[in-house]
Amino acid sequence: MRRPYRKLAQRFLVRRYVKSVNGNCTYREIEQATGIHRETVRKICHANSYAVEHDNPAPRSRVVPVDSFIAMRMPFARNMY
Repeated sequence: MRRPYRKLAQRFLVRRYVKSVNGNCTYREIEQATGIHRETVRKICHANSYAVEHDNPAPRSRVVPVDSFIAMRMPFARNMY
């Protein structure tokens, strides 16, 4: 048996939750609140251009701050602080 209004109902549930928190949520939170699978939530959000945060945080920068004395290895660089 086909369910013609299932996609519309899912879209409504996702929209209602996203609007209630002003887009300050993740796919995982939407999944927990609505009971809709995360991949389906992601597709709905992309199709309707809902601004939702990603579940994974941005990768940390691998740049290590280095002291100028250590970086240049020159004795006269000691007074450049």
